Amino acid sequence: MPLKMTSKVLYRAENTAISFVLLSRGTGINVICKDDGAPVQGTHLWGKTDTIAMLLNRGTNINANSINTKISMLWEDVAARLQDCDSSVDGKFVDGKTPLYRACEKRNIEAIGALIDRGADVNAKSKNGKTPLLLACEEGETIIAAMLLDRGADVNTRSRDDSTPLHWACQRGKTDIAIMLLDRGADVNAKSTDDSTPLHWACKMGWTDTAAMLLDRGACVNAKSIDATPLHWACQEGNTETAALLLDYKADINARSMDNKTPLHWACLWGNTDTAALLLDRGADANAFTIDGDTPEDIADREGHSETVHLLRMRSGWFDNLVG
Repeated sequence: MPLKMTSKVLYRAENTAISFVLLSRGTGINVICKDDGAPVQGTHLWGKTDTIAMLLNRGTNINANSINTKISMLWEDVAARLQDCDSSVDGKFVDGKTPLYRACEKRNIEAIGALIDRGADVNAKSKNGKTPLLLACEEGETIIAAMLLDRGADVNTRSRDDSTPLHWACQRGKTDIAIMLLDRGADVNAKSTDDSTPLHWACKMGWTDTAAMLLDRGACVNAKSIDATPLHWACQEGNTETAALLLDYKADINARSMDNKTPLHWACLWGNTDTAALLLDRGADANAFTIDGDTPEDIADREGHSETVHLLRMRSGWFDNLVG
């Protein structure tokens, strides 16, 4: 039987005895099958731990790349076998992901612990620019994030768009993870490529408790992203409670965006009447002009937000003037 054919049979073998016979006949133990992978990666998929032990004893390269990245599942017993072999645990698959990254994707606490104990690089990045910690924070996995931080994960690591773990934790509203990151030295005012801060994202998503925690920890209430402040982002989404929090922390109620819009303009653009009412109650300038000369009412009227237009006209005395 040709070498590659016997290797493919070995990959498919679910029985330790069959694998032993194939190896005894000279099967290439690390040959990569075009549509599958190296034999040990196949055993990862099927969880045949006895076969794994035998393959490792025969000198299998546990870092053999897989053409098919689906075969990367790591159960706790598999990780334990990997821990016993004398090989690196940081070999990357074709997508640049390490076994540790894959274990984090599967939320497999036992496998993560075993790989970390073996010395897996907690700061290794995949081709998408993410470390295991960035992934854990993006997915809101508190226990996994804590495990990685305890083993030296970079708390201020950056993804391709310069987002930090704190950005992701705040976008997900995971206040517990955000606190843990800040306690480990995370930059509360870190900016991504669009200059947005973790506070911007907490406000955009309406996570008021998370935003309050950030402000208490020193977040800049008037931080400017490429286009606007956290208050703009809260008003755009109609997050009235979050907007009120920002105003309590002295956010600039008439702050200007890149095109000279105020938070009230943004609330009116999206027809967020309750948020617009809050801004007016707090003293927002209802006659502020954009770079194109539009007032908040002009924008609300053009967008067809009749309820918001009615609010603005009631507050301005427009109806009184009409009667007079």
